[in-house]
Amino acid sequence: MQFDKLTLYRSYDLHTPDIPERSVLYFLEPINVGAIECESLISYLIRLAEVHCVTPDKLIKHKIYPFFWGHDDLSGSCKGIVGRTFTNRSHIKLLNFSGWYTSKLVESLEILTLRSDLTCLTMMYWHELITYVYLLRDCKAWCPLCYSSWHQNKLPIYEPLLWSFEPVAVCPQHHYPLITQCPHCNHKNHLAGINFLIFKIVFL
Repeated sequence: MQFDKLTLYRSYDLHTPDIPERSVLYFLEPINVGAIECESLISYLIRLAEVHCVTPDKLIKHKIYPFFWGHDDLSGSCKGIVGRTFTNRSHIKLLNFSGWYTSKLVESLEILTLRSDLTCLTMMYWHELITYVYLLRDCKAWCPLCYSSWHQNKLPIYEPLLWSFEPVAVCPQHHYPLITQCPHCNHKNHLAGINFLIFKIVFL
């Protein structure tokens, strides 16, 4: 009987199982990739920070910053990604389009999340055919009907890449004019400084 048990044990596979690679940040799926309502890169960054229960500036400083410059020295607040990109309006505008900062942000996020489709959240594939001049907005625009619908259906609130383009004045789904002014204070939300990342409106 003891010999039979020993024979049974020998039939077990004692090799170390293959453990899939783990991502540093959540493997968060972008919204509507390949569709006209495709999410923008900045919107994805905001949602990624939200699911980790941190503000976007914390995520940038402590996780994304090191991938830009190869270290996590934050002693110079006016250096690197934090100082040159997320506090500079002209750089912020380009993050959803293309350029060195955009490619580095995409590369960093793909390394951290192990995703390979974040380039689709920008215009990097089209940068040789389309110029950003007169294309990108200086302030945020949104469709209140989209926000209301997503909120009522308990869907993620996000910003489609299309909304960041100046020529796009009407929501293609609801045929409703995009809003650029807060309905409460009548001010525009300009892309100035890192605080713009936490902007989110839900119309009930």
